[in-house]
Order: sequence, then C-alpha cells, then structure tokens
Amino acid sequence: MKKVLIVDDSKFMRKLLKRLVEKGDYQIIAEASNGQEAIEKLQEFSPDITLLDITLPCMSGLEILKKIKEQDPSSKVVICSSLSYESLVDESEGLGANGFIVKPYFDKLLSTLDQISS
Repeated sequence: MKKVLIVDDSKFMRKLLKRLVEKGDYQIIAEASNGQEAIEKLQEFSPDITLLDITLPCMSGLEILKKIKEQDPSSKVVICSSLSYESLVDESEGLGANGFIVKPYFDKLLSTLDQISS
C-alpha cells in the first residue's frame, strides 16, 4: 500500500482528497495545511506520493515541489490545483511534477496515482 501526504490549505479539500485516495490502494499517512507544515511532514513520514496544492500559506506549492525534488528526485508529486494556466502546468512539469489535476475535477486522480506508482 502506497503512503500519501496531502498538502492543501482547505480542510474540506483535504477531506475530499482523503476519501477519494483511500478508494484505491493508498494510505493517507499525513496532511499539511501550509508550506512549513508540508516540509515537516515530508521529512517525518517520507511519503511515496505527495498531493500538493500550489496556493499555500508560508510557501508556494512550487517551492515545496522544488525542495522535494532536490532532496529526492525520484519522489512522486501530483499537483492538485484550481489554477490551471498552461504556463503553470509547464512550470510544474519542469520542476518535476509527475501529474497535474485541476480541482475539483478528480475523475482521473486514482488513475494518475496508479500510473505514477507502477
């Protein structure tokens, strides 16, 4: 079972993502509501996959993505954001994101997780 960290400043969105992700072969090991908390949880739990919002207090999701990939280039990160500008998607991919899901359209979330997990 793959371990997942959810990073989103919205408690509602974290709960929704948790319900969706747990329908697959995934376990939510931690949640974070801001950038600083995300860095702490990443170091504490070493998740297999991180679901990461872009707009966060303390530090942007892109800054967190950059730190994750610097520490472990093989880490799997899926951006989950309501911001879906082409330039933002391209920047995310350039920084090493393994997927980009536009909130709240999560119909491909589990298939994206399955694809990057195999």
